[in-house]
Amino acid sequence: MIAQLLRILRESIKAVPAMRYALAVAGILAVVAMVGTFQLSPQTAVFGAVITLVLMVAMVIFARLTTTAPRHFILPVQLMTWAFLIVTVATAFLLFTSAFFQWPRGLRDLLDAKPVAPAVRKEAAEVKNLVSAARQQRTGRDYAGAWQTIGRALAAAPESAAAREEQLEIAMVWVREMTVRAPETFATAVRPLLECLYLNATTAQGIRAADIHAHIGWANFLRFRETNEDLKIQEEYATAVALDGTNPFANAMWGHWLATRRRPLEEVKARFRLALSTARERAFVQHIRIAALDWLRTPASALEMIRMADEMRRNHEDLPSDDRGRVYSAAYVYVGRDDGSALLEVLPPKDHLATFRWLVEGSDIRGSAVKSYYLARLSEAAGDYAAAVAGYRELLKEDTTYNDKAKAGLARCEHLIAKSNSGDRD
Repeated sequence: MIAQLLRILRESIKAVPAMRYALAVAGILAVVAMVGTFQLSPQTAVFGAVITLVLMVAMVIFARLTTTAPRHFILPVQLMTWAFLIVTVATAFLLFTSAFFQWPRGLRDLLDAKPVAPAVRKEAAEVKNLVSAARQQRTGRDYAGAWQTIGRALAAAPESAAAREEQLEIAMVWVREMTVRAPETFATAVRPLLECLYLNATTAQGIRAADIHAHIGWANFLRFRETNEDLKIQEEYATAVALDGTNPFANAMWGHWLATRRRPLEEVKARFRLALSTARERAFVQHIRIAALDWLRTPASALEMIRMADEMRRNHEDLPSDDRGRVYSAAYVYVGRDDGSALLEVLPPKDHLATFRWLVEGSDIRGSAVKSYYLARLSEAAGDYAAAVAGYRELLKEDTTYNDKAKAGLARCEHLIAKSNSGDRD
């Protein structure tokens, strides 16, 4: 049958040369026939027909070039050469970006594109709204609510990348800020979060994987506090640091773990130096740093907390009221109660006074004898004797354990003021 059709076509071309253009129709019909045979989509037929026509035009031009003198076709030769070169390079580039970056749309998407049903569009919009709502709840620190909302999104669209990513974000921040009230326990509270973390750890890479392993270690630490189980804590931090050497989560959490194991202060500080070497999550690192130093509760760690507060004041960093209270309690109440001399020498007097004022002014400390005494004592050390005298006299109006120190300080300041005034008269 096909042989007869081709013979008729050849005889027709001999009789009427213009019939050669019927070859184009034959090419298109051939494409359509292949589409029907292989049961391909209509979009494939359209692309196949277009490609066939383009190739046939190219063949006509090149066939013409073989029978025409070069001087008459030099410009078409140049145009065709450059055009095909550009098309070839552009095709290679676009195929590369389509395959690896999905830009422009992948060829498979173009060929197999199907209309999106209204019900599908409605479901996608609902999932998008749920993800957005969960993100807002997470930002508002309603982690339990956010977890339930993102669970609804994943139930509707289990393959949604946006929903899975938001669930991971919720799991990590909730683990970091986890608190429980009896009868709830850390072990039960972190169980679903750990499942999410472990699942994502199997596919994540680089910094993201390091973040996940750090949070797995922290979740295991929370469980360890209650059960004393033999869990992988430091091992998870080490895995995270192997993936990202300066990872702020892993190094800060590792430093905290070392403090709970009563390791030397220098080991703890080394981990926090690494955590602070990057600008990522600085507020979280400082919070954990205070918790670690407070866990050690040694004179050396308390003095380190004062240095830290001074550093944060100079850098204009925010320090929450609760953390200010921890620094104040560990350094000025705990250490300053027994040996104030070491505390007074930790910073230059004027810097220390500025840092102490910054620390207590942003806290909930009210009417404390410790606060009054150190404001007077640091004013004296900074050379502001008038302010120191006023502070000591105010402190002596009440019966406190600092009365003897206040009397001694008042005597020193009055002597220095009198000596200064005597020198002025001379």
